[in-house]
Amino acid sequence: RLMDLGVVPGTIVSAELRSAANDPVGYRIMGATIAIRKDQADLIFINKKATLSNEQASGL
Repeated sequence: RLMDLGVVPGTIVSAELRSAANDPVGYRIMGATIAIRKDQADLIFINKKATLSNEQASGL
């Protein structure tokens, strides 16, 4: 499903929102916030290359 939205390796993703139980988590991906449950997120490989400041992330 994420690939259908245009998410490919190298896409910048940041965790934006968390529910009280931390499931699901809202991720900012290509200008949209997408909620992903923990069991689904565990299947996604993330390579943490850098941490962006809030100002940098808001410009994406």
